[in-house]
Amino acid sequence: LSLSGEIPAKGFIIAAGSNLNNDGDWIGLYNSEEELVDQVSFGDVAVPYNVNVVNNPPDGQSTGRTIDGGPDFQTFANPTRGSSNGTTLSTLYVDSEWSDSENDGGHTWGFDAFSSIQDAINIAPEGATINVESGEYEEELTIDKPLSLVGDAGDETIGPGENAPTISSCGKVIRVDASDVSISGFILDGEGCGDLVIRLGTDVTEADVSDNEIVNGYRGVGLGGGNNGDPASDNTIENNNIHSNETGVRIDSGDDNIIQNNNIHNNDSEGI
Repeated sequence: LSLSGEIPAKGFIIAAGSNLNNDGDWIGLYNSEEELVDQVSFGDVAVPYNVNVVNNPPDGQSTGRTIDGGPDFQTFANPTRGSSNGTTLSTLYVDSEWSDSENDGGHTWGFDAFSSIQDAINIAPEGATINVESGEYEEELTIDKPLSLVGDAGDETIGPGENAPTISSCGKVIRVDASDVSISGFILDGEGCGDLVIRLGTDVTEADVSDNEIVNGYRGVGLGGGNNGDPASDNTIENNNIHSNETGVRIDSGDDNIIQNNNIHNNDSEGI
């Protein structure tokens, strides 16, 4: 994420450790193409370019660009290892109608506001919550970290609420490759293309799939399996409306999975 130039600040903080000194150390921020997009320099730095000089920050402190994107830096005391100072990215928002920084629901486009669910997943830190607004999302999602994907779970009745977003794909709609993932409040449509709608993959545990409508797949929900028959265990599938698939739910391998309080009906071959 660029912090300067044409792209507005995202509240991302460049953190400095206690061993930096005034002898020419610098920290660079790189984008996904490994291009240097911003730099903070400590002391007299001429390479790769001489900008944003900050004189010798005290031990245990870091510097970070202010969230308004101005050219100055401010000091944050006692940064926490493994996290940044400044804006905490714990909740992200997705709306299919958003498009840019002029239309991001009052959030920050590209930081916590997206029109693509997968883009939000890619940016989200572990443990984050991604709130998805009502709309149509043609995406094939891969979730590779612990997080919560939230649509409209509705009331206590089985299935999602009336404002549930629809995620559809001619392929696996959602592939879960991490433990501690929650998916609730969606219409998940496999478009009749002969693939799984949701797959809980190798060694996935403690996933929770609830309050969804899961339709038009070869299997509505598949747990474990794969080429090596790897298990998916201790997961929960509940309060879902699962119908119009070849098979509603199939456990290829795994132990102690809970499948409860679902409405599994009108699947061509098997319910479970």
